[in-house]
Amino acid sequence: MDVSTTMILTPGPVIDFLKSNQNARDARSIDWVKAKKMLKNMRIKTRHSNREFKITGMSEKPCNQQLFSLRVKKDDGTYEDQTINITVLDYFTKHRNIELTYSAYIPCIDVGKPKKPSYLPVEVVSLSRVFTFPPSIHFVAEPSNNVIIFPWLLALFSCFTSTAMKNYHYDDDPLLASCGICIEKQFAQVDGRVLEAPKLKVGNGEEFFPRNGRWNFNNKLIDRPFSLMEEDQHNRRCGPVVRVEKMFDHILAKLPGAPEFLLCILPERKNSDIYGPWKKKCLSDYGVPTQCMCPVKITDQYLTNVLLKINSKLGGINSLLALEQPSRIPLIHDTPTMIIGMDVSHGSPGRSDIPSIAAVVGSHSWPLISRYKASVRTQSSKVEMIEGLFKPQADGTDDGIMRDGVSESQFNQVLNIELDQMIKAYQHLGEVDVPKFTVIVAQKNHHTKLFQASGPENVPAGTVVDSNVVHPRNYDFYMCAQSGMIGTSRPAHYHVLLDEIGFSPDNLQNLILTLSYVYQRSSAATSIVAPISYAHLAAQQMGQFLKFEDLPENTYGKDSLTSVGPVPVPELPKLHEDVQGSMFFC
Repeated sequence: MDVSTTMILTPGPVIDFLKSNQNARDARSIDWVKAKKMLKNMRIKTRHSNREFKITGMSEKPCNQQLFSLRVKKDDGTYEDQTINITVLDYFTKHRNIELTYSAYIPCIDVGKPKKPSYLPVEVVSLSRVFTFPPSIHFVAEPSNNVIIFPWLLALFSCFTSTAMKNYHYDDDPLLASCGICIEKQFAQVDGRVLEAPKLKVGNGEEFFPRNGRWNFNNKLIDRPFSLMEEDQHNRRCGPVVRVEKMFDHILAKLPGAPEFLLCILPERKNSDIYGPWKKKCLSDYGVPTQCMCPVKITDQYLTNVLLKINSKLGGINSLLALEQPSRIPLIHDTPTMIIGMDVSHGSPGRSDIPSIAAVVGSHSWPLISRYKASVRTQSSKVEMIEGLFKPQADGTDDGIMRDGVSESQFNQVLNIELDQMIKAYQHLGEVDVPKFTVIVAQKNHHTKLFQASGPENVPAGTVVDSNVVHPRNYDFYMCAQSGMIGTSRPAHYHVLLDEIGFSPDNLQNLILTLSYVYQRSSAATSIVAPISYAHLAAQQMGQFLKFEDLPENTYGKDSLTSVGPVPVPELPKLHEDVQGSMFFC
């Protein structure tokens, strides 16, 4: 039974939601920078007109200072050609006769367009109706210094789920009964296998086996940074693009030459306004690898993970599979092969005006399958199939494609559209022998969970289930490559759409498991294969380059939906040639 749950927001005044969300005593105690990020795209209803709007942002000035142009109304009801500047507070109190008690010194809610804002005092708006709780919003919780794992929580979750199946009385549903569907009251018993973790090489060639899907990088050394610089405090009042420009002018003036690497300490942990402009300036304009960080608590593991990312961006390899040198990959060890990961990143729900970002990463330097380079571009909004895959690829005779974010109804499109474009690219280059392809789709957004029948712990890292709960005709299986330390592990669901190379089930499943151990950003096996994770990271990071809020309305927006002809899609800035072949996305 596939049952999903979610958190919802109930209707009510926006100010009450913000105070509850941030544990604030009153309106003046609210962090309005965080509030702006939380409220964006929520739907609200106004008290004075009973109309619904979608929040697009917030004003930079408080209500008693935020000005807008108001057309003067004559006695006969018509409007004069001239306009006057009036504050939002004065308009609602004098022209609308609405008494505002606390809105004077807090920002206004913007429900307009980027070039034509429309401001409303927070006091006159409420959440319009019950709707799904956005995943980007988090309620304040007390921080914890230690992570404590309670094995009995898994047993409690399992017991709760089993009890719920008995108490919900699905069999009493007349629709299910009329269809002859009967719901079991117990968990399905399935047989699973635990694959052996691959042997890794790290440091000076030392070989070792990961334990429970994890390993460490203790006692490794790196060079210290060249210089330390801090942003001028007066520049912090400027916009994010101007701040980055001035900081780069300061860096170039102080260093004797172009920097080889930049470590940036951000002022905000998440959704920092300067993150996108900083990445664009470094990667597109100057070709300088960069690492951003904003630590809340510095630990050895945190520093290790940061250093792993820096080393990868500078061309280093943190760890290798022992079977890479020399190549001992089953079936393809003598045939040059490229592992390709593909993903498409879409805008947040409700933002159909933002183009989607498609990313394709490919392994290089065969027989290595731990190094990847990325190609990223924009395409039409909310389109999952990657457009324009007609691009030359590296010399090779076999390709393994890992695809993410595709539903069962789109499997044929992957083969008929995306794979067909790759084949045409080879033919366009004059290649006579088209390489063999193995196409695999990975799914993460499902509700299947695996439990051990003999105990409350999560299933071991490397667990594979390929019977009983899989498709009766198609080739698919569940794999839990990671070690679940907290909560209940969710396995990845892999669908093999095409296998021209001819892997056996054991060889293919072992290859997918090994690809979960080549993720250079961490010292643990990942829940999904590394090429897909890299494609997601590349699309997400390159998407930060575009400041969509600054795009002209007639270029890509809601008004363009009624225009004649294809809607133009803004292009991403090109990467500097010095970082094009690097793992800048790590």
